[in-house]
Amino acid sequence: MTNANGDTFYYVTNYRGDVIRIVDENGATVANYSYDPWGKVLSVSENAAVAGQPIGYAGYYYDRETKLYYLQARYYDPETARFISRDPDPGDKDDPITQNAYTYANDNPVMLVDPDGNRGLTTLYRTVAGALTYVIVSGAVAKSLVKKAVGKVTKKVLRKGTGNLNSLLKKKSLGRGSTGRTTPNSLEEQ
Repeated sequence: MTNANGDTFYYVTNYRGDVIRIVDENGATVANYSYDPWGKVLSVSENAAVAGQPIGYAGYYYDRETKLYYLQARYYDPETARFISRDPDPGDKDDPITQNAYTYANDNPVMLVDPDGNRGLTTLYRTVAGALTYVIVSGAVAKSLVKKAVGKVTKKVLRKGTGNLNSLLKKKSLGRGSTGRTTPNSLEEQ
């Protein structure tokens, strides 16, 4: 997220995709959020640089004026734990909970999320999406910190003597298995 001043910030989420924290480029926390299982906002602590940012519970857009979440297909009210309009999908005739046109995440917000207002998905979906986001964001946030740390360690090692380090760096098998072989691309290559 980039604010009006051009400063960049990063969302930190939990397993469900709730934005629980926002950090700046140095990793310093500039905002904290908490929610009940249904998405009701329990606490907000924001630095002026990110005040009013709209992403919250399960990664949904939150309208602070109406206190509703926008889920693309329809709006969700965390106070009533219901959507404010009918689900266009009539549900599964063999699964009665899906036939209630106003329920959120099949009435199981701990284990399910509804990314677009159409159907509940397991939080594993969000966990995988969150992990991918974490890898991308942590790479961006930590890039300069890791570069500095690795640079310092490398310089220290090189100053103290490089004996085995130089020989390791010259070996063509660096990064391969202990036998020096690469992993086969197919069973035929084994």
